[in-house]
Amino acid sequence: MSKKKKEELSSDIHVSKKELEEFLFGKTSVDFVSLDDDVEYFSTGNITLDILLGGGWSRGRIHLLKGRESVSKSRLMASVCFIETIFYNNIVLVIDYEGTWTKDWLSKIFVDLEKVIIVRPETAEESFNIVDKAIKSGRVSSIIIDSIASMTTIEEYNKSHEESTQASLARQLSKFCRKSTASLNSIRIERLKNKDLVLPTIFLVNQIRTNLHARFNNEMLPGGQAQKNASTVILDLFRTTNIEDSEGDVMGFFINAKTEKNKLGVPFRTAQFGLINNELGYLGHPRFSFFHGYDLFLLGKNFGIIKQSGAWYEVDKFGKFQGEANIIKSIIENDEISKFLLEKIKEKVLEYSGSEIMFNHEIFLKSLGR
Repeated sequence: MSKKKKEELSSDIHVSKKELEEFLFGKTSVDFVSLDDDVEYFSTGNITLDILLGGGWSRGRIHLLKGRESVSKSRLMASVCFIETIFYNNIVLVIDYEGTWTKDWLSKIFVDLEKVIIVRPETAEESFNIVDKAIKSGRVSSIIIDSIASMTTIEEYNKSHEESTQASLARQLSKFCRKSTASLNSIRIERLKNKDLVLPTIFLVNQIRTNLHARFNNEMLPGGQAQKNASTVILDLFRTTNIEDSEGDVMGFFINAKTEKNKLGVPFRTAQFGLINNELGYLGHPRFSFFHGYDLFLLGKNFGIIKQSGAWYEVDKFGKFQGEANIIKSIIENDEISKFLLEKIKEKVLEYSGSEIMFNHEIFLKSLGR
């Protein structure tokens, strides 16, 4: 930029953005990311969660999932594997500290095992180095760490049980979060030049533990506060009521999800979704599947697409159905009804909130094994 041009900038505030960038930073090779760039989303595999998050998981950011034990955090992460491998043909890296990720389990929810890399490092530092290499490679789409609470640092690993290693994990995780944020920014800039690079999404899975030293609020999250600060989305999960069949046998359970933090959408929102966890399945849902029929039924009723009169439910031109069980079964078995409800629900969400939901009818069918 010429000396004359710089003098003009000092006296005239009406300059273009490009001229101002040159004035501030010079003619460098740095590419500036426009604030107008759209956020990339991909579906969670569940329409209720997609609505809760404002579209789905956001690419190139850190997500924190927290909750008590056996609340299906890992199952939700397995759904990430399903969506990424089946619908986007992407590679997923899983850091499995708990040793619970098996081929048998993933195959039951229709994940493409050829595109999932599962590693079980000894220490937290080793896993963080693997994750950093995966981010910078630009080839891994989603990175799942399951779980933070099970991690062991080198300091803990080498010391005896009598020696104190207080906050060693928190220190290492804090460093990891800062470095990962920088690496994500770097790959985001590189991707502007090379569209073949993949913008990775990081999922931190953590368990809520009990703090025996606290008198009132005795819940704590292992790993310190850095994970919360670095996360774009914090999703808190907890189990509620069971899903029972007509004979009273437990077929699954409902899960409440709350967005404790959402920097790309509305935070502090709550939604409920169901999960089938029975060997034989329930109402057309296979084992380990989301209770999609219930989701479409409940959302359709709340948006006024399904009309209720006593125990009878009417769905547009498809007629009337008696009882919740019958209409949920019909939604699952009749592709025309499920597709109609899904499209109408997505239209309503777009009208009310402006959010485009990534969940589609193909995800609905494939997640049911069809």
